[in-house]
Amino acid sequence: MHGSRTPTAEEKRIAAEYRKKRKENKISIALMAKMTGYDHYYLSHVESGYDPASLSFVEEYDRVIAYINAGCQKNKRKRKNLKKSS
Repeated sequence: MHGSRTPTAEEKRIAAEYRKKRKENKISIALMAKMTGYDHYYLSHVESGYDPASLSFVEEYDRVIAYINAGCQKNKRKRKNLKKSS
């Protein structure tokens, strides 16, 4: 095992939610690792519920998801405006 303790059932449930968020946003684990600065093996272990997530992990993960979502929303507005002006 990677971490110093086994995650609780609640931590495992949260880990599954993080994996779901990443996949819904079509972010590969390699890209998420690059954007958060965490090793992709660690990300995989946390998302799988093998290791508990640290507070800094949660903050970075949420920051990346918000960044991706903001970019997607911005691109949707641009496409919508392009259609109207055509």
